[in-house]
Amino acid sequence: MDVCARVISVFKCHKACPLTAASAISVAAALEGSVVNDLVSKKDDSGQVRIGHPSGVMTMYPEIKQKGNEVSVPSVAVQRTARRIMDGTVYIRK
Repeated sequence: MDVCARVISVFKCHKACPLTAASAISVAAALEGSVVNDLVSKKDDSGQVRIGHPSGVMTMYPEIKQKGNEVSVPSVAVQRTARRIMDGTVYIRK
């Protein structure tokens, strides 16, 4: 992971990192001069930011465009792993 994050919601630590928070964290991590950018453990040109959270690590891809002092964020992509949420048997009549 590049940065470790915890999100507090209703006075409890969230089980993961919600996408809204992850998007903001990844943009801050990629934005030169931000506090998060200064704390990121590795900086490379891949454009990805790996956020560690209580349920694992998620990879974010913030797209940042700068023209002079103007900064825009057209998009933030996310890569997450799929996990099985159910296992069962379905019985169908013949």
